[in-house]
Amino acid sequence: MALLLSLSRNKISVRASTKYLELKSYMYSLYRLINVLLILVLFMPLSHAGNGDRLGLSIDPTHFRTPTASSTTKTVGEFAVGDTIFTLRFSNPRFPCDSLQYLVDVEFQSNFPNTQLFGINLRYWYDDSKLEFQNYVMAFPTSYQAEVPVITTLITQGPAWFNFAGAADYVNGGIQHIGGYLPPYAHYIATAPGWTKLFTIAFHIDDPNADPANFFTSVIGDLEQYPQYGGFLPGNDGIVMTAITITGGSVPTTEHTIPFNWNYIYAPPPPPTQPAPYGTPANTYGTPLACAPIMTCPGNITIACGASTLPSNTGYATATDFCPNGNATVTYSDAQSGGVCPNANMITRVWKATDNCGFQSYCPQYITVGTGAFCNLLVSNTGDSGIGTLRSAISCAVSGDTIVFHSSLAGTTIIVNTSKLILSKNLFIRSSITPKVKIKSTIAGLFDITAGYTTEFKDLDITSGL
Repeated sequence: MALLLSLSRNKISVRASTKYLELKSYMYSLYRLINVLLILVLFMPLSHAGNGDRLGLSIDPTHFRTPTASSTTKTVGEFAVGDTIFTLRFSNPRFPCDSLQYLVDVEFQSNFPNTQLFGINLRYWYDDSKLEFQNYVMAFPTSYQAEVPVITTLITQGPAWFNFAGAADYVNGGIQHIGGYLPPYAHYIATAPGWTKLFTIAFHIDDPNADPANFFTSVIGDLEQYPQYGGFLPGNDGIVMTAITITGGSVPTTEHTIPFNWNYIYAPPPPPTQPAPYGTPANTYGTPLACAPIMTCPGNITIACGASTLPSNTGYATATDFCPNGNATVTYSDAQSGGVCPNANMITRVWKATDNCGFQSYCPQYITVGTGAFCNLLVSNTGDSGIGTLRSAISCAVSGDTIVFHSSLAGTTIIVNTSKLILSKNLFIRSSITPKVKIKSTIAGLFDITAGYTTEFKDLDITSGL
């Protein structure tokens, strides 16, 4: 009887356990269903964000979509997944004279703080007769990297789509986050009214008639047949941006763009009615191309005493001019030092380029005039051998000559590092410049004066070797 009761109790226990497992399975299924519903609610803004829901591409920040009142309780991660809107703008055009490139910054703005751009498929157009794409310059080179973009020239679309006189160039390429997601690699996108620059587009200016005072051109992104929708001409897949999630992944975001120097004229939806062409240059942000001519001087040269010192014999300077309506005028002036032939001397020729915009540039050329055939008694460089060196002057001089030093060597050091300087003639080696020229050797000894000859040194700082 006890055995039967025990078995019966065990049976009841098994049934109870089975009921418990069934209830647990039901609760787990209910839990999963609730999670799925929450995710659907969370992603609902994306699933319903069709073209008709996207706002116009406008430089008016009040047109940007903002989170609704019910979404303000969401976490940062939830915003990054479902509600982030990135706005891109082309801005700050400039022409720095050190690079001679037309630079346009690409800046971003987020509708929610502490968001990061993961990647972007950047697409934009520009006037082929005015600009030519060269490269991207990353503001944070350790965090973002650009692939080599594809450039397509659209001959007929330039006038048809953008009112250009000629062709439009279309650039398409990706830029992606490659650094870490924490400082110093975490570059958060600013919220209004601020902007975050992530990279710069560098162009070459092709316009031969560019106005140096105010150069106007347009850079256009995210444009389609109906500009209020954004997107890629003539479809609807425009500049595609993704945001970094709290787990380090990425999700698509809603994007807006603000083109540079471009106006849209369109009827708001519904229905979109804007025909081609879709815009005209605004010409409200001119860029000065205030750069002086770039000069290239002919090389320094040594000529014989009595030879022609005209540029036809010594070389001409050239200038690259950025001012329209003519080329720069190139002139020169000479200053002579060290005496006149038959004594050694040097001509310092200063070349000058003056353009029609009033800018000037200069570059020097040194012309050494030697005694005799090609002997140069004017030391003009600190080398140990070759034209214009002390060793060369000592070698070609004759007894009784005076070797002098060019004023550009003041305070410099002539280093003898191959062999001692042989003085087998009566010479005067004199300097009259300050600070004094130093003569130093890195070998044992410096001068080797042959018996029976004398050498006079004046106003020189001489240090022997070992």
